[in-house]
Amino acid sequence: MPMDPQWNYRFTLRKKYPQDNYGHTRLMMKAMLEEQSVFINVVTFPAPGLREDEEILVAVAVWQVNFNSDRDYSFAPTGSAGSRRDANFEHTKAFDDYLSTAKKSSSDSTYQSHQLHLRILATHPDLQRKGAGDGALQMGDGAGKAAPRARFAYIGTVTIQVEGEKEKLSVGAMVYVSKSA
Repeated sequence: MPMDPQWNYRFTLRKKYPQDNYGHTRLMMKAMLEEQSVFINVVTFPAPGLREDEEILVAVAVWQVNFNSDRDYSFAPTGSAGSRRDANFEHTKAFDDYLSTAKKSSSDSTYQSHQLHLRILATHPDLQRKGAGDGALQMGDGAGKAAPRARFAYIGTVTIQVEGEKEKLSVGAMVYVSKSA
């Protein structure tokens, strides 16, 4: 996640306060993994020095399966400004507001409850750019796809910016479409 521009935008002081970022990220992941309506896919690899039946976790994708378009899914960080020092709460509020509005105006109006929402994709930092994240996505998209052959397609971007700031972030919006479409 640290290589993800949105993570850096929202958690600008994560390197200065790594314990805050780590602790609250663990809480966020724990809450996500305990939800009832998620599909979780993990990618593991064998590792040197481990027994033959042991593997290390490399990537995880958490998909919201029973997506309720009436429910607000927050991107706000776990914890408050008083309990964590790594987050830029103005940026996280802007991120939450812009993405919630974009989701309601594009995804919800088009797909209603017929959508999967990728809540998070995380890959071990030492093993990024080796295909594990792609593997987590390819496995996860099988939970809801109707066609045996399909692909992701960008449908636009959302620009996130706190009023009065020069710094901004662009986030791509994607859909999963049949290759025959």
